[in-house]
Amino acid sequence: MTTRKPKKSSSTRPRGWKDIRQQTKGLRARSQFARYRKVVRVAKWIGLCSLTAALLGLSWYVPKWYSERGHPIDLTGPSHSVAKVEFASDGALDIRWFSNWISIKQTRSLMEVDIHELRRELEMIGQVESAEIRRFFPDSLQVRLKERRPILRLRTQRPDQGIEEYLVSSEGIVFKPQNFKPTLLENLPFLLPTTSLVETAAGIEKIEGAAEVCKLLDHARRYYPSIYRDWKILSFDRLGPDFEGDPGAYVLIKAGKVKRLRFGPTSFPDQMKRLKYLLHDRSLAGVTQVESIDLSLGRSVFVRNK
Repeated sequence: MTTRKPKKSSSTRPRGWKDIRQQTKGLRARSQFARYRKVVRVAKWIGLCSLTAALLGLSWYVPKWYSERGHPIDLTGPSHSVAKVEFASDGALDIRWFSNWISIKQTRSLMEVDIHELRRELEMIGQVESAEIRRFFPDSLQVRLKERRPILRLRTQRPDQGIEEYLVSSEGIVFKPQNFKPTLLENLPFLLPTTSLVETAAGIEKIEGAAEVCKLLDHARRYYPSIYRDWKILSFDRLGPDFEGDPGAYVLIKAGKVKRLRFGPTSFPDQMKRLKYLLHDRSLAGVTQVESIDLSLGRSVFVRNK
């Protein structure tokens, strides 16, 4: 008796998804839309390469072409001759002064004006604290100045020369006055220096302590104008950062009513209140001139009549 082995099934039907052969290699997109997208990608790549090559070529060729022709590259736009100058300042200087100080030829183009050199020359003037110069195309130049504020007048005399008048700013800068009207300066007290002035090639050196004096003068001018107008000559000593807390510091003022008026270096508002009270006191109201008033010793005030 012969036993037959069961035959293996010859069915090729897959039993699961793992048995399915993934035969995608070598397939090509056959649809019209797929071919169109491929052409667009290739065209974009070619265009980008062409644009990059063109920009690189221009960046090399344009400077070379201009250098061979001998003409500078103008990156500022069209520039005409200077037709208008706009001038403004917060002090005494005006457009007439500026026009006399510098002459800008009408045939000179706006770009030919060296605004950096012009600003440097303006700031070399002692009265000018800062300058701003700007171009406005096609033909306008704008000049803006900030001037130093004078608080004192100063007169000097050399042996071989006459009297020269200067102004002292709130920072202690000494400069020659330009374009000031006499009425603007007549109420400024004169400074009588307690030490010799130091003169250099650039002018008289800065006077230390002027900033502290400015606080006293500004307070008196604002709140006690009638007292301030009577102040004629001022001197001071040992003021400034190097003498902070120095008991010997003082401000001395010679006025019409009081020949010698002495202030301490701090608490100017309190000292001015005491001064006002004293000048309105009956004992001094009828006195033509007081010899001295010393306010520098705190609450203790010393008054000396003739």
